[in-house]
Amino acid sequence: MKRKSKKRIVIRISMGAFVVRVLGLVLVVNLMVIPTAHALTVGNREEKPLQQETFEAMEEVHYMDVYVQEGDNLWKLANEYYQGKRDIRKVIYTIKEINQIGTTIYPGQHLIIPIG
Repeated sequence: MKRKSKKRIVIRISMGAFVVRVLGLVLVVNLMVIPTAHALTVGNREEKPLQQETFEAMEEVHYMDVYVQEGDNLWKLANEYYQGKRDIRKVIYTIKEINQIGTTIYPGQHLIIPIG
C-alpha cells in the first residue's frame, strides 16, 4: 500500500519581520494584562487609618554633627542627643543608614545624629 504523503506548507520570513511580529504580540498581551491587573489591585484596596509610626515619620527631624569620643557607642550617642518620641532602636538604625556604617564606630569618626 502506498502511504499518503503530507504536504508541508513552509512560509519563509526574514528575521526582522519575525522580531517585529513577536514584539507586536508581546505589546498586545501587555496592553491586555496590565490594565486588568491594575484594576484588580485597585478594587481590593482598603483605606487604612494612619498608624502611630506614620505620624512619627511626619515629625520634623533635625540633625547634628558629632565626632565620636573614646568610649562612645551608638546607643550612648542616640540616648544623649535624640530628644524625639521614636523608639531608640529605630534611631540607631537611622544613624547607621545615614552614615552608611555598621555597628562599630571609632574615636574621631564623624557622624550625623538625628536630634529630634
